[in-house]
Amino acid sequence: MTALFSIFKLLLKIAAAPVVAILALFVWFCTWLVCVSGAVLGLVSLLLCVCSVLLFLSSSVTGGIIYLVLAFLASPFGLPTAALWLLDRIQGLRYLIQENVYG
Repeated sequence: MTALFSIFKLLLKIAAAPVVAILALFVWFCTWLVCVSGAVLGLVSLLLCVCSVLLFLSSSVTGGIIYLVLAFLASPFGLPTAALWLLDRIQGLRYLIQENVYG
């Protein structure tokens, strides 16, 4: 019975290894992508903020508010933070698989 269990555990380790490697590469690539896009989106956020101020000065309050919301989403506190939160969850899944299979 223990020989069968050890064979099953070995097969599970072999099957989980590519999944863990793919998750590690995916998280690495997406982290790099979020850093690069965060820099670009920071500039876009600045441009949207300037446009919202110009819209406020031209008495278009609704347009100014819309541009401010878009500037917040493009800022480092908006979409890049949400992407990093999601990457953290994927990294946690990788570690969960690693601990349960290899630990």
